[in-house]
Amino acid sequence: MGKLIRLDIQGDFDSGFSVTAQILEDSAPFPLIAGDAGKLPRNPDIKEAYRNWQALYRNIVASISTFPLTRRPSFTNISANIHENDFEPFRRETQDLITNFNNWLKHQDFQPIESLLRTHLEPGEENRILLLTNNHWLRKMPWQEWDLLKDFPQTEVGFSSPIFQQSKQLSASQDKVKILAILGYQADIESQGQPIQNLGNNVEVTWLKQPKREELDGPLWKQRWDILFFVGHGESQDEWKTGTIWINENDKITIGELRNHLKKAIENGLKLAL
Repeated sequence: MGKLIRLDIQGDFDSGFSVTAQILEDSAPFPLIAGDAGKLPRNPDIKEAYRNWQALYRNIVASISTFPLTRRPSFTNISANIHENDFEPFRRETQDLITNFNNWLKHQDFQPIESLLRTHLEPGEENRILLLTNNHWLRKMPWQEWDLLKDFPQTEVGFSSPIFQQSKQLSASQDKVKILAILGYQADIESQGQPIQNLGNNVEVTWLKQPKREELDGPLWKQRWDILFFVGHGESQDEWKTGTIWINENDKITIGELRNHLKKAIENGLKLAL
């Protein structure tokens, strides 16, 4: 049985982070297996390294319209169509960021956490590491390139706010997995929706192509979905405190404006939003 690892990380890069870890069985009622505490030291340089990497990243992908959908896309593989000379500075910056990030996680104050995970995880298990933090820069770090994951390849990393409340959810079962797929501005079903269409006969996909705001009300409030899938453009402001997505050429909507819609969809059975 897989495990759920909760890493509660509080602090900032200028003063350091405190870390509390809990390992639970990943099935209700999620019994606690073990726990420990550690620290990550201050490291303002790694935040600046991310800023530099981000600037190069934006320059590289500015002319790329689509990305392949893979289970765990590589942090280093952006596009095979980029000229090698243009890509090399980005490749170096990427590798430097990954190396510095892993060196940071190897600090002696964080080792109680890593030792705890290595003691209780099994390489073949499908585990979930959930990072509970409000630090937006920490969420941007390349956690998917954490050296620990090389030894536990079935382990995925996700993020959550430390403050949350579980919603009640309908438990009615159905034969097929129902997916609501929203194609936003400048997204197309051929290049970006094909993997969803090819999931098999046990999946039922409903497409909304560049919907208007009011066209989201009925599907999210009145119908039952297992997965919500959005493809399109988005942007963030205030150091990622505010996020918006373009649902059509003229309308963008904030995550805050979708909050009540998503809450109702969860009550109706929604399990995953991509």
